[in-house]
Amino acid sequence: MLPSLAMGLYLGFANGMWQLAMMSVGSSLIALLMQVRQKGQKNRQPLGPVSIHPRRQQLQIGGRRITRCRWWLSRQTRVAVRTAVGNLIVENANRKALAQALRGITLADPDHGCSLFLGVQENRPVHLDLVEAPHIFVVGPTGCGKTQLLRQMMRSVATQSVHSGCELAVIDFKGGALWVGLEQVRSAWMLASDLDLADCWSRLGAELSRREQALAIAGRARFVDSGLAPLAIFVDELGEAVKSQAASSVLSSLAARGRSLGMFLVAANQGISGVPRELLLNLRTRVCLAGIDQVELVQLGGKARELSKSSGNLFAARVIKQGENERDFVFLPEFAGAV
Repeated sequence: MLPSLAMGLYLGFANGMWQLAMMSVGSSLIALLMQVRQKGQKNRQPLGPVSIHPRRQQLQIGGRRITRCRWWLSRQTRVAVRTAVGNLIVENANRKALAQALRGITLADPDHGCSLFLGVQENRPVHLDLVEAPHIFVVGPTGCGKTQLLRQMMRSVATQSVHSGCELAVIDFKGGALWVGLEQVRSAWMLASDLDLADCWSRLGAELSRREQALAIAGRARFVDSGLAPLAIFVDELGEAVKSQAASSVLSSLAARGRSLGMFLVAANQGISGVPRELLLNLRTRVCLAGIDQVELVQLGGKARELSKSSGNLFAARVIKQGENERDFVFLPEFAGAV
């Protein structure tokens, strides 16, 4: 590059061809910029987190202010900043929608008699109709928000029980922490923990038989035609529960026959390991939380598409239901603590 630049300048000045000299300088500058750009692409390091300075209202990358020169020269910077700002806008909108839900405004779905509030997607509340779902499996590793999501769904059922007549049963294998602070759940049809299971499995089995007899006497095929109230049964740590043969038998029967009888199972576990296949096949609505193993995500019927990571104090999750498109949503871990 330097020899060609020197030759161009010599010929240009020696013969009075100023155009040739200027073209030599320009071509050399272009070649230099191309080399610098290629070197930068080879040694490109991932950008730090894009943020906004709280007082100066300036964009920062990794805590350093973004200069105008860097903005115009680096395409990587422009793309990262636009993506980060877009995510901040979506996150703030979702946070406002969740705050509205916290006040109980969108806790119930007016289109369904007994719905479960999950969170928000693009500023709109996400519900699951308990009757149409009908059995739900919540899956995710420790710390992803399983218990908080269960508490949120339990509260939505308890809030609607006055209008829908939906009853609630809770079986917790964490010492009863699942209903702590939820005063609406205190009047549930059944509350049981691993510290005192008592006769909960036999009681559920007896309720299953009672409802079958009630339908037979009424000559009806579905509970909605016989006056039976829906019963939502929440089980946290399903893998621990099914270690008992009695529990495994009752829960499998509930999953297989409970829909027409108005008994709906909502179970949570860290994964599919330890859950009997005959039970898993009937838990057809899956709610997968951020951090779930990608292999298990595919085994649960989802696409190999990673869930967006939880940001700030929002938890991310996805609803997988056969025959429907997957739906991503976010929810607040503080929901249960705010009631």
